[in-house]
Amino acid sequence: MSDEKPKKARKPTAPKPPASVETLIKKALTTAATKPKAKWSGASGTVLFSTNEANHQAAITAATTGDPPLLTQEGTGGRLTVAGFARFVELTPLPTVAATVVAYAGTLAAADLAKLNTALESRTSGAEAERFTLALLALEQDAARLAAEQRERAQRLRLERYRQVIALKRQSASDLEHEAASLRAEVKGFEATVKELETVVDTEPEPESRSTVKKLPVTNEDKGFQRATADQLAASWRAAFDENKVEGLNFMESAIWNIAGMKQKGAVGATVPFEPYYHECPTPVSTGASVAVVRPGWVLEESSGDYVPLKVLVKRA
Repeated sequence: MSDEKPKKARKPTAPKPPASVETLIKKALTTAATKPKAKWSGASGTVLFSTNEANHQAAITAATTGDPPLLTQEGTGGRLTVAGFARFVELTPLPTVAATVVAYAGTLAAADLAKLNTALESRTSGAEAERFTLALLALEQDAARLAAEQRERAQRLRLERYRQVIALKRQSASDLEHEAASLRAEVKGFEATVKELETVVDTEPEPESRSTVKKLPVTNEDKGFQRATADQLAASWRAAFDENKVEGLNFMESAIWNIAGMKQKGAVGATVPFEPYYHECPTPVSTGASVAVVRPGWVLEESSGDYVPLKVLVKRA
């Protein structure tokens, strides 16, 4: 027979009841106050609300939607509201409160500091209350000092910007003065050139009309040759005009003026009565109607009348 004693049967362990919503909120408040970088929720690590807890979603809802809310979610973490910190003060032993209150108070604006001070006065007494009050007063003084320093920095920045603007304006004014001086010198040079040209024009005799210098053709053969030459030159002049070739126009006009009796007819933009013999219009127009000159034409004076190598191009006025 074996001498071993029979093992005692273990009693079944009762399942641990889930943490209450209030317990989870208290834990979240303490974590937010003591570990500001803790994540909002998760299954492991330091978090405000552990997803392993059965009531974590109910705790989140109660902490964030209460009146007033105790916690607000910011990114992946969370932050205590003033009401939440006041609740933390009520639920937490004084040593823990003393270790966190000053750091938390340093993140608040002046209005929230006053609310926090009221919450602390209801929770603490004696030397500890005085310590908290002095700490809050020091924070308020630091906040005022920082605000004054920020205002001073802002004023210095504005002053520096204005100085930079003034320097740029002065440089621009100097550049403009140099440019103006250069332009004045250039204008004086043009004026001197104009005076020289005026002197030359005033002293040179007026050239006689080309139509009177050249002899008009007499024979039919000469007339035919002159007309053919006039047609060719007028066509080349028209091409240069249509393509806005200034040098070509000047060259062709120099050649055209050498033909005795040749003259230009029509000034661009002028309004004249329509004459079918001298004018051409892309759209129908009656004789005598007002038309505007678009392109001049050329007329060859002959003893028997005018020959038109190129009609004046017009449009309805």
